[in-house]
Amino acid sequence: FPVTIAERITLLGRFSITNIMAENRGAVFIHHQINNEYNYMFFEVMNQGFPLLHNVEAWKEYGYYYSTFGANRLPQNILYKVLKQHKEYQEIYKSHYENLVWSHSIYNPTVQKRWAELVANPFLDSFV
Repeated sequence: FPVTIAERITLLGRFSITNIMAENRGAVFIHHQINNEYNYMFFEVMNQGFPLLHNVEAWKEYGYYYSTFGANRLPQNILYKVLKQHKEYQEIYKSHYENLVWSHSIYNPTVQKRWAELVANPFLDSFV
């Protein structure tokens, strides 16, 4: 017989992400962003090893990316991969998280160089 949404999804009010993760250790998170791609929930969920399906184009190499464009907005094969293979994928997933964090770290020389270029931009002198 068909499965109803009520048997698969539980809708709750607002909770802190740490409480949600603590109470739902087997959860799969779907991170769907429209105007706020760089949301810290992405980091918190990946840091704790939870599978994260997301549509953040800039971070498509990390976690489990799906495109919001085209016919397959959330392809079943990605969800199947998460449900069947995430445990085997843990070390790669952890390295994805570490690489993503490093790419935004204040200690990353590339990030420091970009900030230095921004701060030293002569255009800003006209506003002083």
